[in-house]
Amino acid sequence: MAGAFWCIVEDDRQGNPKKVMAEVLGEATRLAGLTGGQAEAVWLTDKATPEGVKALGELGAKRTWLL
Repeated sequence: MAGAFWCIVEDDRQGNPKKVMAEVLGEATRLAGLTGGQAEAVWLTDKATPEGVKALGELGAKRTWLL
């Protein structure tokens, strides 16, 4: 999507994003609001859990890419 701010997710290797992602996605959401875009999370992992994906959405990611 044009205008998306992609955030590379750092995880705890237990299937959850690290707490620092709250700051990263919060800033991406703020910038996206100024430009009419959206914040998206790009998670490069083999250990994602449904709870972890849900947490990213709660932190502001409008879309999460799991790779």
